[in-house]
Amino acid sequence: ILSGNIYLSNILIRCMICSVCTMVAVLVPDFVKFISFFGSACVAFVSFTLPPLMYIALMSKGTGENDFSSSFSANISNHVLFDKAMLIVGILVTCVASFLTFEDMFGS
Repeated sequence: ILSGNIYLSNILIRCMICSVCTMVAVLVPDFVKFISFFGSACVAFVSFTLPPLMYIALMSKGTGENDFSSSFSANISNHVLFDKAMLIVGILVTCVASFLTFEDMFGS
């Protein structure tokens, strides 16, 4: 059971966060370009770069105590090669998207 003070403070904090976000969006000129730049950099990084990077990190820890067959090991190495290639593509996509957005911000 929530007490009235905690519930009221949660509502006030939510209202303050919404108010601050609204004021920033209204008062900062070209806020859309700012959000576009960080969106292009972060979304491309999280979508294209982190998944293969995490898979490579998990696979590099080894199989632990389990003893798998060599065909499974060869299959894993092929996946790691593919993920390394996808990691490079992800880094390139992140750089290109960030550059194009940055160029658009200051080009116009």
